[in-house]
Amino acid sequence: MSTLDLRPRAESKIPNRWSKRDLRNLETIENTWNEQFSILQDSFQTLLKTASEKEYVLRSQIAFLFSLFDFILHEIVKLGLVNMFAGRWEKTPKYYKDLVISIEEIEEGMEIQFSEEWFLAVLDRKYNTSSLCHFEKMCQQFGLIGISKKEVADEAFYRRGSKLKTEEQFRNTIIQLNDLRNPIVHQASLHVYSLKAIPIQEKEVEDLMVNLNKIVCALIVVIRRKMEE
Repeated sequence: MSTLDLRPRAESKIPNRWSKRDLRNLETIENTWNEQFSILQDSFQTLLKTASEKEYVLRSQIAFLFSLFDFILHEIVKLGLVNMFAGRWEKTPKYYKDLVISIEEIEEGMEIQFSEEWFLAVLDRKYNTSSLCHFEKMCQQFGLIGISKKEVADEAFYRRGSKLKTEEQFRNTIIQLNDLRNPIVHQASLHVYSLKAIPIQEKEVEDLMVNLNKIVCALIVVIRRKMEE
């Protein structure tokens, strides 16, 4: 009985090296983060100088920051999966076990020779309704594309002489992001019982932004390092 070969056809394979397509996609992700993060910083700092209700500005900042960070995580995971599909990266065991593709999508792929564009469209549909901004889920996706959470944490937070564990700082940053964001989008920042506003401080938002920027920059470094292997 014949089996269905889901690998891209030979003519679409690219050697396992840094290709222009990989570089452009990685640079696009990096540039998107840098540009949007800079806008987020500058625009909200301007608003904070003039706003009478600064906490509303800070809450809006957190909601946008969460969305931007989640988007970048999605793009990084999809970049890794497409590289595996095309044979540019070594496939992980999770790639074969955790990635589920429907029969309908397989039939679509058969019509267009299982191209990278088809696979990316499958990933877009798979990931467009789920958030990756929860620490366990994020680490699961890192494992899917062969990225070590420890390597990311060390790249982001390692400081000589520091007693703080890098993975703890990584985890705490993501927990803080969710702790700040969830009451904003689900409860209008109101306590469930008292219905009073949950306070938010400018300093904690600034610190969170600094740490999330460290994480994204670390991810870019780790992926670039992987591409150069």
